[in-house]
Amino acid sequence: MGMYVSQDPIGLDGGILNLYGYVDDTNVWIDILGLSKQSYSQQQGINKAKDDLRRNGFDIIGEEITMKVNGSRIRADIIAKDGHGKTHIFEVKHKKGRLTKNQKKSGVYSMSSQSNTTTHLGGGTIKVSQGTSGTYTIDTGSELGKVLGGRGTSDTAVFHVLIYN
Repeated sequence: MGMYVSQDPIGLDGGILNLYGYVDDTNVWIDILGLSKQSYSQQQGINKAKDDLRRNGFDIIGEEITMKVNGSRIRADIIAKDGHGKTHIFEVKHKKGRLTKNQKKSGVYSMSSQSNTTTHLGGGTIKVSQGTSGTYTIDTGSELGKVLGGRGTSDTAVFHVLIYN
């Protein structure tokens, strides 16, 4: 298992905090319990969502912007405007993804009322009537938040959940 019974005789010092371990432990190279999640599937869902939104006439104006909604701090995956200039905030979930504690607490997202009509390869219709109206306040000082007016700016939007497989 990569461990030896003598101290590091040739100065390799593998970084293991153990007098006898001077090579890396291969057991840490794999995630046998599946606790180290990768975001590849989430990014796939976001890419599908962006394609669907553009196809449905939305103009994407921001991504991953932190905001406060009903006292809960959440991060919006995609912020877009429809053809009438109304702001829509989209939370993208992949497969059986769940809402975070703060997303649930905000009260503007509903997993049982997704706004996209297809969950597979994209190409579906975005049903704006499925969203929930709410007021948000930008809570990030980065360049990302300046698109919507910067930290402290409040406005109303329609919040949606998009689910992709």
